[in-house]
Amino acid sequence: MTYERRVLHYSPGPTDFQSLISDRAIAGCSFELNRMGGCGSGELKLNDEFADRSNIKVGDWIAFEYSAGDRWYMGRVEHRSATVPSGVSFQLEGMGVELGELFVGGFNPSGDLGLPPHRYAITDLFPNDPDYAVESLDVISEPRELVILLMQQYVVSKSDIILDTALVDSLTNPSSVTSMKFRGEESIKSIIKDLAMRAGHASWGVQSDGKFFYLQKPTTVAATWRIGRDIISLEETCERNQLYNRITLTGGYVYDEKINSSDDTRGFYRWRGNYTQPESRAQFGERRIRMSIPWIRTAKDSREFAREFFRVYAEPTKRYSLEIGDQSTLLIPWDSQIKIEDENGQEIVTSVVESVRVQFDHAPRFQIQIGPDDPQVHWPEPTVDERWELPKNSDANQISYGGNEISLTYFGTEGSLNPPLSSSSYNSSSSYASSAWLDDSFSFSSSSSSDDNSSSSPDDNSSSSSSPPPCNIAKDLFVSANGIALPIHAMDKGTGWTEEVGTWKIQGNKAEPGVTLSSAIALTSTTQSNVKVSANITMGASQSDLASAGIVLRAVDASNYYYIELQRGTRYVGIQKVVDGTSTILESNLSDINTPVMNAGKTYLVEVRCDDDVIMVDVDGVEQFTINDSTFNTATKHGLGVWTNDATSHKFDNFCIEDYVDTRQPSVTLANFSGASSTNGPYDVDVEFSKKVTGFTLSDISVINGTASALIGSGKYYLYTVTTTGPRNVTTFLAANIASDTNGNMNTASNLLLTTYNTEEACSIAKDGFLDFFNVRLAAHTMNTGTGWTEVSGTWKIDNDRAKINMYSPTPALVLTSTNVFNVRVGANVIIGSSSQTEPGTAGVGIAFRAIDSLNYFYAQIREGVGLLEINKINNGTETQVASTYIGPVNKKDAFFLEVRCDGDVIIVDVDGVEKLIYEDSSYSTATKHGLRAQKPNSINHYFDNFCIGNYIDMVQPTVTLTTTNDPVNGAYTVTATFSKNVTSLALSDISVTNGTASALAGSARIYTYTVTPTAEGTVTTSIEANVAIDSNSNTNTASNSLTTTVDTLQPTVTLTTPADPVTGMFVVTAQFSETVTGITSSDFVVANATTANFVAVDSDTYTIE
Repeated sequence: MTYERRVLHYSPGPTDFQSLISDRAIAGCSFELNRMGGCGSGELKLNDEFADRSNIKVGDWIAFEYSAGDRWYMGRVEHRSATVPSGVSFQLEGMGVELGELFVGGFNPSGDLGLPPHRYAITDLFPNDPDYAVESLDVISEPRELVILLMQQYVVSKSDIILDTALVDSLTNPSSVTSMKFRGEESIKSIIKDLAMRAGHASWGVQSDGKFFYLQKPTTVAATWRIGRDIISLEETCERNQLYNRITLTGGYVYDEKINSSDDTRGFYRWRGNYTQPESRAQFGERRIRMSIPWIRTAKDSREFAREFFRVYAEPTKRYSLEIGDQSTLLIPWDSQIKIEDENGQEIVTSVVESVRVQFDHAPRFQIQIGPDDPQVHWPEPTVDERWELPKNSDANQISYGGNEISLTYFGTEGSLNPPLSSSSYNSSSSYASSAWLDDSFSFSSSSSSDDNSSSSPDDNSSSSSSPPPCNIAKDLFVSANGIALPIHAMDKGTGWTEEVGTWKIQGNKAEPGVTLSSAIALTSTTQSNVKVSANITMGASQSDLASAGIVLRAVDASNYYYIELQRGTRYVGIQKVVDGTSTILESNLSDINTPVMNAGKTYLVEVRCDDDVIMVDVDGVEQFTINDSTFNTATKHGLGVWTNDATSHKFDNFCIEDYVDTRQPSVTLANFSGASSTNGPYDVDVEFSKKVTGFTLSDISVINGTASALIGSGKYYLYTVTTTGPRNVTTFLAANIASDTNGNMNTASNLLLTTYNTEEACSIAKDGFLDFFNVRLAAHTMNTGTGWTEVSGTWKIDNDRAKINMYSPTPALVLTSTNVFNVRVGANVIIGSSSQTEPGTAGVGIAFRAIDSLNYFYAQIREGVGLLEINKINNGTETQVASTYIGPVNKKDAFFLEVRCDGDVIIVDVDGVEKLIYEDSSYSTATKHGLRAQKPNSINHYFDNFCIGNYIDMVQPTVTLTTTNDPVNGAYTVTATFSKNVTSLALSDISVTNGTASALAGSARIYTYTVTPTAEGTVTTSIEANVAIDSNSNTNTASNSLTTTVDTLQPTVTLTTPADPVTGMFVVTAQFSETVTGITSSDFVVANATTANFVAVDSDTYTIE
């Protein structure tokens, strides 16, 4: 699937689509996924040039998609800040933020919230609560029930979060909840967080699709990453300050019993517990954490929480931070574990992932955290250290305070990062298998895997090494007094300017050259040649048609450089290479109608990106062309240039140089070198990559029904030879990730190149015109060509130069001829006889093919009367109809040309040259006997003539038809794609949708389905491209029909009117709807102080009632 980086804006809710934000408007984006929380924080930065940036408000929603329908993140805009000239920044939070905004229960059902206290419990332990009489109660037996109730009662109807109970696990060995009572003070988030810790540190949060999850920690390993191959950087830490072996826990209020029914409670106190882990305490000294968990009021609830907390935090826990580059599959922390290996493939650790930060720029890169979070993040110490006297004679094992030392028989679970605490000392270098390469604190960097060549600078605000900070090498806004010479002017960042050719000055906070009839060049020196250079260029007026302005790139001196130019008054964007003062045009796009005309006074953003020998030119965010040239690969001067500035000066602003690493995947196109689409022998294939690549070898070439050889070429261009392995179509292609450019970017998959190979010759195998004496038996007759006939059943004779069977044959008659070919076309002229009056429609005449013997073969026949065309399969004497269609009424003596074509698994039946049936079956696919078959003639014989067998190669392209049962629609709907033949290789990326997205592709063989989700009101059109699916004989599909569906998400409105007001008796009310509606009845009219009668449906949108 091709990476597209789609950023979508929704408002006001997360399902209310507004727009797809242009990729060129995006300055950067990133987000986090957390095992505890789901979609976390995110950030979206937009350029100043994005005109609609003000449309995104705080409270709106932003989604990030890898490609259409493949959503990776959804977050709500929490903060918006705008700076000049940097642009607009939006801080996001995943939908789980809503869990922190919803609270359970209330103080009083008659209060502002109208909610009573809400208690969830196994049994009734607190009858003395002062609000006991008004509380609501749900009896629960296990945590899953509690989680589902909380979501149903307080979340689903009050937020955008979706409850899918399949994502709420019944956890292994869950610790039950004794009693929990809420008065609107604890958020859903804080409750779920505490329940998850009690349940073995379970995963919880909200996914990018808005679905809540509460799951056991994953055990499936989704990815294995190795140092030097996948891992850009790796750091291991082990800190004592995140170790805790004593918990001082303050819970909720407990009320004493009443002395008698008329008295108030005698007193109340806060439940308190003090717990320690003795082994950890003895080995590492005391490390205490204070917690406040208001819903805990029993020793059991407190002890269960403390036990699981110590299991995670009572030992020095190793934590890992690693960075992985260029990923196409999202790592979801709550779904899977990862495995880390050293350079030799030895396991370092296999563990769950706590968080993934995705730098969602030119290629997604992951920053991954392994190891539990600092508990102070989830359970910060109370701001006030409350001291509460303990009640007299309280029983710690019942409902009051409690505390004890908790000893666990082991620490950690499968996949734990930690050693047993019974070790005499903690030594990180021997705590688990294959870890001797690490010390307690370790940092590893793999320069061979990193594509970050940027150097740090004081104003570097970038959070990821994968994207260099803007203008980190040089920057100039040209803010100086008018008339200041450019070399005297101080750049915002950089080494300053030199006037290589002509003179330059500052005017109106812009740089401009002096009036000249030739060129003017200003350069700044850097130490980098792989850069992105950009500037805003305002075109001046000129008397010359050749006047141009642009960027000078990779200059050695004033006589050796590249010049990217915009030509005034035209659509010309080009790049020149100047060597020793002589200019050569390398590339241009003068004919590109999408390039704006460069009019005087208009401003254009010109960006040039270069990495090694790749140079890419953009104008106003639209790529104009890409070239490969290595002449000045190491030159490090860059700047501004003009040609013929003889009237109004060209002006330059917002000059910027920053590090650039090309992360684009090379594309590759295959073409037949000769240009022909068919062949009858070896042929050459031309290979063109979009960039220079290495690593492409002969073994990387895929050929269906052929072999590849003689690979030659290098860089962007290669050539290889394909030799067919038999008389059939040949398809060749290159898979993705077989060749890499100089930056390690792997190629995308090529097109499928289909070449037809046709050696068909009519009747080349057998032919019979049945020219012989009357009544000669067919077995004694000599064919025109072929091995002769064998009468398998029935009596076959010659009659007037035609073959026939005798009338009244009670059983099917079969005659075969032997060949050595199974991929054949078998045809004959047939004349239909008559059926018995007692068995109408049973007489049939047809072609037998691919027969092994009389008990195992196929035949295709036309039946008299009903006009049924059918394919039947005889298997061990048992007949099964496998395909059929009606061709219209068939009368006795009607004549047809019936032909069967078979190649591989594909069987095609034609009548009078028109394709009628396609069936696929591998049975008898190597059987080589073929012939004639007739069934139950009555008073008139069946006749056959012009029998013919020839070689056959299936070159029929599968067709595909799209249908849906829904139109119009008000949301997502299903589209069915029906192919004419069995196909494979159909992918979601092959489906085109306008005003919508495609997802959930499923199916196989001939039938596939996918879901279309509209993005806006109007019409949605979907289609499947040509040459994306392939049948068993290497034929690729034709393009599908375009299926258009109307989207109607607006609710109909209704207006009630009456001819008079006030009224004195019966009156008519007219209900006028805004559009056609159905299902309206008289009972839908709600009336007070009246009755209704005489309901009338006037038309589809108008109804009346008295």
